[in-house]
Amino acid sequence: MYAISEDQTGLQEELAQEAMLIESIENADLETFVTGLQRLRSFMYEVLRLKGAIESETFLSTVPIEIDGTVLPAESRFVVLWK
Repeated sequence: MYAISEDQTGLQEELAQEAMLIESIENADLETFVTGLQRLRSFMYEVLRLKGAIESETFLSTVPIEIDGTVLPAESRFVVLWK
């Protein structure tokens, strides 16, 4: 919801128009939402792709690093997951 609220491209209006095309949103089943809200579904996948459900950070090593007997060269990329 935060990503939609900060959007400045008119996406909010597009998503609202898409939702208004569903005849009875209160009585809609899952299939109606999947087929009727394709732009919203696409947007949510893009948010998950870019922001992810788990916080993470990417690091680049400046020196060789040994992990469990394996030496990784300098400039190796690491992804650290935060809880």
